[in-house]
Amino acid sequence: MKRFKEWWKENWENRSFRYAVTIVVLIIAAIAVSIYADIRDSGEQNVSKAAEYCSVMG
Repeated sequence: MKRFKEWWKENWENRSFRYAVTIVVLIIAAIAVSIYADIRDSGEQNVSKAAEYCSVMG
């Protein structure tokens, strides 16, 4: 872990390294938001299908 910290500190001074880290973080955030939105949308679809089913049966 100590070697990693030294390596990180050494490379953080490099501007292209900082840009690469920023881009990777943004990509991970975009993927997380996309997964969250898909889960939320599938939950809403299940609720609307259940309501539709109940209104047809009722």
